[in-house]
Amino acid sequence: MFPSGTYLQIGANTMDNPNDPFLVHLGKYNHHRKVFMEPIPAYFQKLKQNLASMPNTTFINAAISSTQGDQICSFRREHITKLLPNAMVESVEVESLTVRQMLQQHDISDVLVVLIDTEGFDWQVVRQLPLHHASFRPVLIVFEHQHLSAGDLAAAVDFLHGHGYAIVHDSKTLNTFALAMS
Repeated sequence: MFPSGTYLQIGANTMDNPNDPFLVHLGKYNHHRKVFMEPIPAYFQKLKQNLASMPNTTFINAAISSTQGDQICSFRREHITKLLPNAMVESVEVESLTVRQMLQQHDISDVLVVLIDTEGFDWQVVRQLPLHHASFRPVLIVFEHQHLSAGDLAAAVDFLHGHGYAIVHDSKTLNTFALAMS
């Protein structure tokens, strides 16, 4: 049995892939709290719809930022047009929170797993994780490294190594896995 705790996903998108390994396993653990954060309003509504039947779930419609307040939630225009050359790009104002504010406002504790997919902002989120507090020690931290610069990826790895995490880069999923070693 997996220990009790919280699964936290920052940049949850719509969670509409029924074969997503995290989603498949999460559905089996009714006693675990699941927190899904998504800033884009249309994705957030679809996320809530897709996971409406999942018990013990909290949904947060906000973005992670280095400062609290309303922000323009956007991807870098060149990032979107590279992936989707014909995409219509619009700016959307959304609430933003720091990681600390999000954890406090939503009473998030006992975090076991953190999954981050923020389209290139992942290092900025990782660096805000309060790993220096003994009460915040996720067993697993996963972030997408595909859109990070080499410098940001190196900084994220150094930060996590410094907090006692072993690192594995998966070239197939383009994710970096950080496993707590103590």
